[in-house]
Amino acid sequence: MASRIARGLHGQVLNVVGERIVDGTWAPGTVIEVDALEAEFEVSRTTVREVLKSLTDKGLVDARPRLGTYVLDHAHWNYLDPDVMAWRAREPLDASFVRSLNEVRAVLEPGAARLAAAARSEQDVVTLREAFAELERSAEGDPAHIAEVDVRLHRAILAATHNELLFQFEVVLEPALRSRNRAALWHVHDLTFVSLHRAVVEAIVAGDGARAEQAMSALLTEAAEDIGQVLDPLS
Repeated sequence: MASRIARGLHGQVLNVVGERIVDGTWAPGTVIEVDALEAEFEVSRTTVREVLKSLTDKGLVDARPRLGTYVLDHAHWNYLDPDVMAWRAREPLDASFVRSLNEVRAVLEPGAARLAAAARSEQDVVTLREAFAELERSAEGDPAHIAEVDVRLHRAILAATHNELLFQFEVVLEPALRSRNRAALWHVHDLTFVSLHRAVVEAIVAGDGARAEQAMSALLTEAAEDIGQVLDPLS
């Protein structure tokens, strides 16, 4: 799912300030000075207030009388917000965050594959086959492109469930999966992920929910092992 950050001055300031909070440049408890932001970005007080309201909605800041607006601890952040997730997923690679992502995927994606096998339409079958064919063609190419294609395939699986709530999982999945895939694919050269994805797609197309669930679990286990090779030195 694409970032919801608006274009223009508001979006520019929001993106910079959001990144500063999420990457730790501004630690929890830091008071955000409205006058300083006005001067730094050469924007109006109204624009700064709109940015702070957006950050409040995302759980990154709060305001108190006589204290002003201050940065909140990450426990308050809204990780279902695509902008927060996008900021969180950017480099440098965070081992704890990627492991958390893998755990969420392990809980949700096998069940999504099972549901997709039961609910997929003829158009879903076409989309899944096309997405996998592109993954197969890209397998030995640019890792960044492979990561993009992988995201499209996993998004197609979620869409094939025809569950509007489950499809919202892409808010969590997509930005972080891009970061995780780029890191793993730059460092890990085992192409078994292609055959693992094939097994998932074939099971969904065949309408075999149990096999689709098992295949997705196997894929995620392999993915966790691959990314572990990158993350272990960072721990």
